[in-house]
Amino acid sequence: MNFNLDKLQTAFFLTTIDLSSRLKVATLIQENIKQYAGSDPLILPLPSPIPSEYPQILMQNDAEGSILQVTAERLDFVVDFEKLNKVVDYHNAMRELQTISLKAYGLLAENFGAKSNRLGFIIALNAEKENANDYFQKRYLSTNMTTESEEIRLMFRHKLDVHPLKLNKWVRLVSKAEPSKIALEIDINTMADAPIVVDEKTTETFFAVVNNFIAETINAHS
Repeated sequence: MNFNLDKLQTAFFLTTIDLSSRLKVATLIQENIKQYAGSDPLILPLPSPIPSEYPQILMQNDAEGSILQVTAERLDFVVDFEKLNKVVDYHNAMRELQTISLKAYGLLAENFGAKSNRLGFIIALNAEKENANDYFQKRYLSTNMTTESEEIRLMFRHKLDVHPLKLNKWVRLVSKAEPSKIALEIDINTMADAPIVVDEKTTETFFAVVNNFIAETINAHS
């Protein structure tokens, strides 16, 4: 079974950042990451009080399928390849996104006092499969209760200890009758109760571990 890449996402969980001049933040990112940040950053009006999860800066480039979002607690970078109807190699796409997102975090850390104590990475893929639900039942389930189902879902959580990181690895599998396909999502993040000091070294370590686990997981379900 050959999986196609749908979406990639990196997340830096922030403990602090100075967003008092959001235009300066957006301009700096735009000047340094032009290809993915787009030309017109959106500085969203702020409610009062400001929810911590409220997006204060939103930057996107439709040609690249990319969205960069900054809140008081997160820096998220998403690339949606499914919308682009574009087939790409997931290894190269992951490395490129990881490099760009680390660069964005570095800009925020150096210029706006951003600090992070957790990291996350998500990859979503899908594979066309004839009689996907039948295949899914035979491979993953020992019941015929799902025979007439339109959709079947499985979710696994693994706890991983890879020094110096303690990780959650979520694997979500979805089988759909129409269109007949199987979706795979892998979500790996450092644990909230085991905070880390996020810098270039720990981020590169995290991404290296993530890339190995993702490759293993995709191969296991192909």
